[in-house]
Amino acid sequence: MQDRYAVTVDLGTSNISLCVAQLSAGTADVVFYKSLPSEGVKHGKVINPLNCGNVLRRLINEAEEALDLTITQAVLAYPSYKVKQQYQIAEVERGDDFITEEEVLNLEATAREEFASSCAEGETIYGSVAQSFNVEDLYQASREDVIGTSSSTLSGNFKIFRGAKRPVENADKVFNHIGKGITREVFTPVISGRIALTEEERENGTALVEIGGGVTSVSIWSGGTLRFFDSFPFAGKSVSLDIKSECSIKEALAENIKLAYGACNPDKLQNLADKVLLIVDEETGDNKKLPIRELCAIVDARMREICEAILWLIARSGMADRLKGGIVLCGGGCQIVGLHSLLREMGGFKVRRAFPNCPKVGVQGFPELENCDAVAQIALLAYCAEDQRLLCTTERQNQGTMFAAAEPAQDEPKSTPVETTAPAPAAQESGKKQKDTKKKDKKESSGLLSLFGKLADETMSVSYDQTDNNNN
Repeated sequence: MQDRYAVTVDLGTSNISLCVAQLSAGTADVVFYKSLPSEGVKHGKVINPLNCGNVLRRLINEAEEALDLTITQAVLAYPSYKVKQQYQIAEVERGDDFITEEEVLNLEATAREEFASSCAEGETIYGSVAQSFNVEDLYQASREDVIGTSSSTLSGNFKIFRGAKRPVENADKVFNHIGKGITREVFTPVISGRIALTEEERENGTALVEIGGGVTSVSIWSGGTLRFFDSFPFAGKSVSLDIKSECSIKEALAENIKLAYGACNPDKLQNLADKVLLIVDEETGDNKKLPIRELCAIVDARMREICEAILWLIARSGMADRLKGGIVLCGGGCQIVGLHSLLREMGGFKVRRAFPNCPKVGVQGFPELENCDAVAQIALLAYCAEDQRLLCTTERQNQGTMFAAAEPAQDEPKSTPVETTAPAPAAQESGKKQKDTKKKDKKESSGLLSLFGKLADETMSVSYDQTDNNNN
């Protein structure tokens, strides 16, 4: 039986990452992961399919060579910026028998279809979440409470999330450009909340804030359900661009300095407050001095703006007084030192950082997927683990051809038993010539096999080197 593999792609503003996981019995075990600096993506949306496709092609080629598989399609997430939400009510008349889970799913599909018919031009539905259900004896009940009841009517309140169609079409162009397909597009906030939040946090009210490279999103959970989602278009990359602009350095260097020395609340720094960074320009040889306190002042100013926007979205949701679980941070931008304490001071909520925790996804050997910036990738993998029919790869078809070509010809003479007695000197010389001739014939007949083995060894060597470099 052919092994099943899932391929997930995260088209981020700062990095594009690709992950391959082997699927088995409802679990996904990661066997390949790598990310490269992003091109053609802004605010989590593909704006230049050609440039984005070139980066993705490199990732796919490396994965195919490392795993000796052919990737045919992938799973990716819908954009998280400029996502609108709207209520939709669906109702059906039915018999008096028990309500099944299939009926609830059909009701949700009906709500999506009715909303899609009235969706504005240029927009498409990203996802839908059931808020509550109504039957004759229950009002605003959960899915679990409704299933198994008896009622002649069933109605549901759904929150429909919609966004622009152009980014979705551009993502299709990216995969068409590299000769691959998209098997699923997933609205990840629903899955991310189940991975980054505990059951108590989802039930009692918690805001999950993901600070990525170009987008910061806020998902509010209450009663075990996603109740609100919104985002704004500035995040961790905005901090790096501020450092680049103020210090007149390259963006890559600004990103590294931010991660190594950036912090909020510069007045509270102790050990590094009086330190100075010496930046040497390798091209011109000029030296620049950057005090740590000045660097942190740049970081603090932008992070305060991000925190104010987060608190404004929470207030706009109308659920600020229900967040007993406080705020949970994830994404690469939340790793800045002092951010959780700054947000706690400004909003009065308890704040913690989230790390992906999903028993269905195995990430052993890939420490990058254990950090708080890997929540989006783990969410996609968790979705793939639940799909029993998903198949994103095929076996390489040229393997059998190469092995067949390496088989010896049918008319090749069979080898004779080895002599047990020592031959005469003349016979030794003749035997040596025959032995050399046989070695030459054998070498020629198995040339393709040797070449294949050499290529396989080189491929494995490159794969491990690249993995080590990525981890470093």
